[in-house]
Amino acid sequence: MEKTGSKYLKAAGILEVIMGIATIALALFLLSKDTGFRIFSVKVGEEALWSLILLYAFAGFCILAGILGIVNANSRKHSGLLMIMGIVLIIIQVFHVVTGDLSVASVVVDVILMAVPAYYFYGAYLNSVANYVEKQKK
Repeated sequence: MEKTGSKYLKAAGILEVIMGIATIALALFLLSKDTGFRIFSVKVGEEALWSLILLYAFAGFCILAGILGIVNANSRKHSGLLMIMGIVLIIIQVFHVVTGDLSVASVVVDVILMAVPAYYFYGAYLNSVANYVEKQKK
């Protein structure tokens, strides 16, 4: 039986996987370009390395959450885990909004990108509520 939020989870899971892969691909593309800039201090290099590590970690988590959302969209047991992953995805996006630019275009893009984790969480929440109602009927 298909749960209420399974369509939301599948769609948001696919979007999360696409966003994670696109993030990694864009980072690799930008890193492959030789712009002629050189890093002159160790501190700047360390900050850039940590930023890159966080970028890959966040993108990897988005891919993992997307795959789990797709695979477990109809799962009764995993709705709690998917809700937690949805909350973490929202926190990651909020972190990106807080640490990013404050230009109009950046804010608009961040608000649009915030919709995907919210959609993911909403699908997991609907599945959790459906599981609770189903348990109460028994």
